[in-house]
Amino acid sequence: MPKPIYYLTATISYLRNKVKHKREEWIVTTHETAREIMVSDPKAMQSLYDRVYGNAYKGIKNIVIVKINERKEIGKTNW
Repeated sequence: MPKPIYYLTATISYLRNKVKHKREEWIVTTHETAREIMVSDPKAMQSLYDRVYGNAYKGIKNIVIVKINERKEIGKTNW
């Protein structure tokens, strides 16, 4: 049974230089909720880490998906 692939826009919260920031980011995943993405989708989370912190940042990287703002189905998986 193929699973749907979603393009999401989500509000994320992250800590950088001891200051808390919030911003809207895009995510492509097969999971529907913020909790499922944070726990079960390391590729989507790594993509967020790379876009928010870059590869030169040496501090602690922590991102929390606060809420899903928009969800759009863009396809289905092959399996």
